[in-house]
Amino acid sequence: MNNIIIYSDESIIKILIPCTTDLTLLKIGEKDIPKNIPFWIIKESEIPNTPQETWNLVDMGKPSGYGEKI
Repeated sequence: MNNIIIYSDESIIKILIPCTTDLTLLKIGEKDIPKNIPFWIIKESEIPNTPQETWNLVDMGKPSGYGEKI
C-alpha cells in the first residue's frame, strides 16, 4: 500500500495522494498544505472505514509535519 497525507483545512479533512516525484512525503506536505496546518503521513490501508466527516485527527498523535504554503 502507498502512503498518503491527511490534514484538516477549514474543518474539512482532506487527503493528499502524492504522485511520483523526487520529493519526500514530508516535503510534499510542507509545499502543498497551507501554512501552519498540521498533517499526518499514513499508510493508505490505515484510512478509517467510516465517513470522512466522522474522522478525528486529534486521535492521530503527533503530526508528521506542518504546511508551509502561503
